Amino acid sequence: MVGGFGNVTFPGSTTQYIAPYSRTLKYDDILPNVGVSYRFGEGHSVYASYAETLSAPRTDSLYAVTNIAGVITNPTVQPEQGQNFDLGYRYTSPTLVGTASLFANNEDNRIVNSFDQELNTFVDRNVGSVQRWGVEGSVGWSPLEALSVYGSVTYMQTELQDDYINSYSAGVPQIVLTKGKELVETPEWMFAGRVNYQFTDWLEAGIQAKYTGDRWVTDTNDMKTDAFTVVDANVRIDLAQFGYEGTFIQVNADNVFDEQYYANISTRASGTPGTVGYSATSQPNASVGAPRTISATLRVAF
Repeated sequence: MVGGFGNVTFPGSTTQYIAPYSRTLKYDDILPNVGVSYRFGEGHSVYASYAETLSAPRTDSLYAVTNIAGVITNPTVQPEQGQNFDLGYRYTSPTLVGTASLFANNEDNRIVNSFDQELNTFVDRNVGSVQRWGVEGSVGWSPLEALSVYGSVTYMQTELQDDYINSYSAGVPQIVLTKGKELVETPEWMFAGRVNYQFTDWLEAGIQAKYTGDRWVTDTNDMKTDAFTVVDANVRIDLAQFGYEGTFIQVNADNVFDEQYYANISTRASGTPGTVGYSATSQPNASVGAPRTISATLRVAF
């Protein structure tokens, strides 16, 4: 073994290791949370809320250490802290329920977790402060006892507030230029809807769809995935009419139109060769969404 305190190497290998060490960490804070609502008229109300949040780093993140000038540390692993603001309106009636809200979130030390295929492990990036704001709304409508309709929409804007250090080279920090960029894996638009109908006492069917807008794959916003829409459907037959109480058969069809899309994305700092944060051996990757799948379930109560 070559080296003492700090990085060490073993004969026949250039891989550097960090000697065993220990640390004690404590994360705490006072987190205020306040909300107010006002009801006016029959079924109408408005509300506002403010809350602060603290999210301690995952234990795995604390093992992602760096040896800088003989000091073992992980300076980018800090607790995520946030301030959340909401202002909204609600309407409730026997057949209609609806909400609409404005929101704004400020986050400090935002940690992005991604799977690295080269290292076969999860790695973290502290992308600094992030601002998010937008509007969202949802409505549920049941004009008939047998029919229910639901829909929702979310529009969101995000902005990274800082550049951040990706690594060190000969003690010099390598800066990823992300200030003003958008947050990875966060679509600008999302829509969802579902219709469910009870044809008889024993036959029920539903169909739902979800649209997800394009998402950035890199912190520098030089690579993105396409938007996609997934449609699912189901039919349920209740067997109580045949004397089997609590028993039913349900057939599910997931991704009815066999949409090809990327589900979970493992993001990176940059996707452009020659830039800070780019790695030829550790590219962004994603899991492919499930293809059209039809399944049946028999539930028996006894």
